[in-house]
Amino acid sequence: QHQLQQHQLQHQQRDRTEILSVDDNPVNQMVVESLLEPVGYRVIKCMGAAEALSHLASCGRMPALVLLDANTTEMGGVECCTEIRKRFASSILPVIMTSTHSKVASVVAAIHAGSNDYVVKPFQRADLVQRIGRHLREHTSPLSTPHGAASAEHHEHEKFVGS
Repeated sequence: QHQLQQHQLQHQQRDRTEILSVDDNPVNQMVVESLLEPVGYRVIKCMGAAEALSHLASCGRMPALVLLDANTTEMGGVECCTEIRKRFASSILPVIMTSTHSKVASVVAAIHAGSNDYVVKPFQRADLVQRIGRHLREHTSPLSTPHGAASAEHHEHEKFVGS
C-alpha cells in the first residue's frame, strides 16, 4: 500500500516536469511522446527551431529540458542550440541534442554549441529516461526536480533489462 502511494506521488510529481521536444518530423515527435509520457513527463512539441525559440521566449513556464533534433530543416539544431545558449545558461536549461548521426564531428559540434548531451536515434527508453533524469538532477534546483526520479529510472532500467 505504502509503495503504491509513493509510486503514485512520484508519478504525479513527474507529471509536472515538462520536456520541450523540437523535431520537424511528426513521427519522431510521436516516438518521443510515447517514450516519455508513460513514465510521467509532459512533452511539449515544437515542429521546428523557430517555433521552439518563440515558445521559450513567450512561455509562462520554462520547460525543464529541451530535446533538440540536430537536423531541423529551417534552422539547424546546432544554430538553435547556440540561440538557446544566448538566452539560457546550460545550468538553467539543459539541452540534449538528438540525431541519427553518430559521427564524432556531429557530437563535437553539438557540444560546442552548448548542448549538455547527445543521443543517437533510434532512442532506447531506458537510456533516454536515465539521461533526462541525470540532467534534471544536475541542472535544476531540488524544488523543481521530481522526487524519486532516480528510483523511477532504476525501475525503468530494470524493466528494460528484464525484457
